[in-house]
Amino acid sequence: MERMGVRAISLDMNTVRVARAQGRDVLKEVQQCLWSVIILSPERLTSRPFDNILRNATFRSNLILYVIDEAHVIGPWGQDF
Repeated sequence: MERMGVRAISLDMNTVRVARAQGRDVLKEVQQCLWSVIILSPERLTSRPFDNILRNATFRSNLILYVIDEAHVIGPWGQDF
């Protein structure tokens, strides 16, 4: 993605921890639209800090696509699902 000029970040525990150790606030970077693609867990999506980002006017005015992909398959459903 980077070769195509698309900056992507995954907001997992490791990414946030490493950025914090570097003195960076990745949530602020996301809010300031420094990343083209943001990947995060449903649990982080429903967190208060990310809710604040979603309510930010700058972020919302730059938002193009919002995708939620969360599926759970129960074993017995496997073949029919």
